[in-house]
Amino acid sequence: MKSIKILSGLFFISTTHVKAEEIKLDEVKLEEVKIENSTNDSEIYTYIEKDGTYSENQAIVIEAEVRNKDFIDFKMAISDVMDNSDKKLEIDNDFNTIEVVDEAKNIVETEISFFDIEDENGNDLTDRVISQTVDGNNITQRVDVSGIQGTLTATAYASGAYSYSHYFSSSKWITRTDGISLSIQPKSTLTAGTSNPNYGAIRASDSWNRIVEKHSKDSKWKNTSSMKSQYICHYNNAKSFKTPWNLEPRRTGTATLKNLCNP
Repeated sequence: MKSIKILSGLFFISTTHVKAEEIKLDEVKLEEVKIENSTNDSEIYTYIEKDGTYSENQAIVIEAEVRNKDFIDFKMAISDVMDNSDKKLEIDNDFNTIEVVDEAKNIVETEISFFDIEDENGNDLTDRVISQTVDGNNITQRVDVSGIQGTLTATAYASGAYSYSHYFSSSKWITRTDGISLSIQPKSTLTAGTSNPNYGAIRASDSWNRIVEKHSKDSKWKNTSSMKSQYICHYNNAKSFKTPWNLEPRRTGTATLKNLCNP
């Protein structure tokens, strides 16, 4: 995949110090990661410390000191979208990730997650998220921090770091009594539990893209939206308890736990 240009560094909001730390970034650079607060939105000072392209798994970590605020906005601005009118950001509502797509809505860049946010005691603040939006080249996640004092840690992830073999032992077309199936054997790197919902979302999305790359040009591949739905259902529910994951191209509709991932 091509790289998304982002910059990252140190960020200062009034007297609040916000640190952005790169951990194993893959083809992604942070152009802007900033935090706005509800009482001093105009007093934001951004100091860019570092610019570079990275080639390993991506995680962008921000620490923010919160004192007597109603909400904060975690923002990322993707310069590659801003600089290229043929590209735009879209939310993939199936995975709850952000895609960079072309005019035909083909994914052309690394996908990015929203932030997983924890307080200084490690408590997940997902239920505190007020809104998640994309506008132009900006990604904004607003979080209710009323009553919270202390340090928040926000972590966003980007896809494209891992190959097919990181997620899967095998995948192949098989014929069963009820028809053709794509039989997928996931590895523990894919099925292991995670307490971070946005990490789980980007892992699911990234691994699905590896399946699409490997098999979608096969003549047996049909009904992509339903196969995607079946994949998500197996990822969320079957996990390692029921393998292999069998995706059936003859099926249409939405896979759910109620229909046992067989729409």
